[in-house]
Amino acid sequence: MLSALFLLTSCGSDPSVTVTSRAHPEAPAPKSLSGALAKEFQRPILRCYTEALATQDDLAGKVSVSVYGSHGILKQTADGDAPPALIACAQAPLQDGKRMRRFGDGPVEVGFVIDVVFAP
Repeated sequence: MLSALFLLTSCGSDPSVTVTSRAHPEAPAPKSLSGALAKEFQRPILRCYTEALATQDDLAGKVSVSVYGSHGILKQTADGDAPPALIACAQAPLQDGKRMRRFGDGPVEVGFVIDVVFAP
């Protein structure tokens, strides 16, 4: 089972974002996913979250984004107990078609789930 955990946080009241990945129930995860979590997902999500906190300082919650597909077309669905701004932050790095083609640009179906926990 695929499992990776990254936490970006600093001293004081800086926000933190925890991103974990897990297997999708219908397809195996791409081999390159675990090595890409910090750079490809964690940093852009934290950047988006920091910007969202500038307008509403109490944003917090958990979002799960399920990704599944092949041939460079990976569909995603999101759910969680988080405000829409946090759902958008969790999905932001997945909107990049070039990034997503690196994970699923072939005839084999791939899938993964990204769980994101936001804490101010």
